[in-house]
Amino acid sequence: MAAKIFICYRREDDAGAVHPAVALRPYLEREFGAENVFIDVDEQMPLGAAVEEFLNAKVAEFDVLLAVIGPSWLKILHDRRADKRDFVRIEINAALKQSKVVVPVLVGGAEMPKEELLPEQLVALPGKNAAALRRESFNADCETLVRRLKAAVRSLARPPPPPPPPPPELTPNPGPLPPRIRLEEPRTSLRWARTLAGLLLLGAGAYGANVFFGQRQPHGPETPTQTARADLPPVPGAVFRDRQSDGTPCAACPELVVVPAGSFQMGSESGGLDERPVHRVTIAKPFAVGKFEVTFAEWDACVAAQGCQHRAEDRGWGRDSRPVLNVSWSDAQGYVAWLSRLTGQRYRLLTEAEWEYAARGGSATEVQGRGNANCDGCGSEWDNKQTAPVGRFKPNGFGLYDMLGNVWEWTEDCWNDSYGGAPSDGSAWTTRNCPVRVLRGGSWFNVPWYARSANRNRSSPSVRIFYVGFRVARTL
Repeated sequence: MAAKIFICYRREDDAGAVHPAVALRPYLEREFGAENVFIDVDEQMPLGAAVEEFLNAKVAEFDVLLAVIGPSWLKILHDRRADKRDFVRIEINAALKQSKVVVPVLVGGAEMPKEELLPEQLVALPGKNAAALRRESFNADCETLVRRLKAAVRSLARPPPPPPPPPPELTPNPGPLPPRIRLEEPRTSLRWARTLAGLLLLGAGAYGANVFFGQRQPHGPETPTQTARADLPPVPGAVFRDRQSDGTPCAACPELVVVPAGSFQMGSESGGLDERPVHRVTIAKPFAVGKFEVTFAEWDACVAAQGCQHRAEDRGWGRDSRPVLNVSWSDAQGYVAWLSRLTGQRYRLLTEAEWEYAARGGSATEVQGRGNANCDGCGSEWDNKQTAPVGRFKPNGFGLYDMLGNVWEWTEDCWNDSYGGAPSDGSAWTTRNCPVRVLRGGSWFNVPWYARSANRNRSSPSVRIFYVGFRVARTL
């Protein structure tokens, strides 16, 4: 079984818009797998549960605990010394008592608390080797922490040395044999080796609109939006919006762009191992793609019609034309099912191959978002702050907006660690690790390396988080 990482932090220990512990999470998810990175345990605690008993049992499910320590961490610890519901103290104490791997992570310029200032059950914490995440180099520090964790895992997971060869047979000797030497067991236990080796098998920054249902500030001439007619063939580049199944206009339906059929080389030799091998994919028929990421206005229309059950939270950034976030893969499936019922057409998520083909916009090579996207370092006013309203950057060659940056976009595919055996016809790859689904495109707080057409990410289909949204496709 793969190992799991528990992020332990205090929400009140940072004044930023996004807590560093929350911003660290996607880096860990990319490397070790979203299903193996855990945060915010209080959201899972049943009403009436015994707090300490529940937290002890929860920590027991994990193998590594990251204790995130900010400038106010120690003061809050002292202020809550008599509080039986101090989750942080209980979680760290449980991890130390259970011999978990505990890594202090210092954020916001915090220093390691001195042993004499800590309660007795936490005095072992300062003796643990710590990592630091600084605001001015947060993304680089997160990447360094991930690399250090991987290196530590490799050193701890090495197999024990082979036993020495048996001694040669001896001829009878009248003297006594020397005493047998007892071989000590390696210090790294086999349990730790097996547990931490699992980390290597898994793949984990931060901190106006005059728009309603598709009317956005253009960047030059746009193709007029048409109402779809069943008797017209799909014309590549055409922009349209479906009618409802009864023939009436559908103001809540997203604008779609017809993407032409074609072939391309999927993947990148200069990216991660999961982006290889580069292979040719041929998409035989045109298909329609959402001109923009699904917006809050479009999502809220689904909620109002009771087609979607989850009212997604916008973090106070605004709704309307901003891309919907805090929606899971399962939520996105509910939305496309509602659109399909509403229009009588087949709406769905893009396959991973369709997504990369559409993101390239007809380019023969990989494309990047720097200079024309919202990411941490892309050069926009929203970089590393929040999402941008959709349609604020130039469209790509297919007329699609915001394919890179802003929010990660769910795709239909299951996660696979490489492209070995991937379909060559652009269809969804759903034959292996289906508990984990593919994300594409990068987000507003990821560095530009993630805002590439070939970059891949993954998460559990039940995860709802503030940097993930989606875009629709429609079969023609």
